[in-house]
Amino acid sequence: MPEITIYVPDFASMEDDAVRQHPLTKHSDGRWSSLSQLLKTDFETERMSLNETWAMTSLAWRCPACGRKKIDSARKTESGVILCQLERHHDHLGDLAARILRETAWLDNTDPLYTQRKRACASVLPLVERFAETLVCMDCNAADAAMKKDLGGRVHRDFSFSPGEIGAFVDARPNRPHELNFAKGLENWAKADADFQQRLVFVEQIAGRLTLGLHDREQYNDSYNLAGDQDARMFLSLATDQLGARGRLPPLWEALRARSCASDGHKSAQTKATASRVRTPTPKEFTEYDRSMQKPGPWSKTAADWRCACCSRLKQCPSSGHLAQMVAQRRGDRASSGVDV
Repeated sequence: MPEITIYVPDFASMEDDAVRQHPLTKHSDGRWSSLSQLLKTDFETERMSLNETWAMTSLAWRCPACGRKKIDSARKTESGVILCQLERHHDHLGDLAARILRETAWLDNTDPLYTQRKRACASVLPLVERFAETLVCMDCNAADAAMKKDLGGRVHRDFSFSPGEIGAFVDARPNRPHELNFAKGLENWAKADADFQQRLVFVEQIAGRLTLGLHDREQYNDSYNLAGDQDARMFLSLATDQLGARGRLPPLWEALRARSCASDGHKSAQTKATASRVRTPTPKEFTEYDRSMQKPGPWSKTAADWRCACCSRLKQCPSSGHLAQMVAQRRGDRASSGVDV
């Protein structure tokens, strides 16, 4: 059998050129890349705000919505920071469907059929969403929200434009924010809304069937049902075994991520935005929020009198604004439970 020797790179101390030449970075990007050096030269600044999704995609990536390459998606802010940002654009209809199913079809986590019902609900979501989560440039992601705001109250709050629909109503220019075509946005929304409404009806129908247990399915994690690359698992086991019982493999992913990302600035808008005021929710709003969070996770596992180990705030603490922040997050995109364990 061949003997393989692997040299673990120290990305933190490596020169940019060495990082660029390393086999592990062939399909990645970062502040060390040739593209980043070109952008710094063209924009005449060393300051960058480069997020993880930008860093972990190849130099050849192209936005599926507007069609721009990375070199055309980056832009410089008024404060002199190069924005290199890609965003995960998802269908908010899936979030709405998850809430409906959670409120109607889910069982208490003490129920023996809880796991089956949870899996059944999860399997429905891809059938509801109009598009899968997609990586798009920051301007296309912002264009979705901007067009919905321009269209006003006629648009359902959980409607999202697909990447293809966004591409149809934006005027994409190199290194500049998108211009929006309202007429095309209205036209695309009118076509998509009919499909959106039909999918809402489907959610209500399938929720009724799930509630009756008509789609529960037994599943057991038998040894033959293993996922992933087994060769990779075996090589990882060999490497771990060589380190001994107390050994630990170096965190390569985190090291490369830290070496690649940059956070010299976070300003993504050309104009200054006024800070929004946070209103303390009422007891009724807290009760509704608490009920909506009774899904498996840190929030539901903690008692009503839980107190944060860092700031000592309670779940419901009007004087500190903690609850206000959590409820405000609840209204946002992909909000977390507000409790970390």
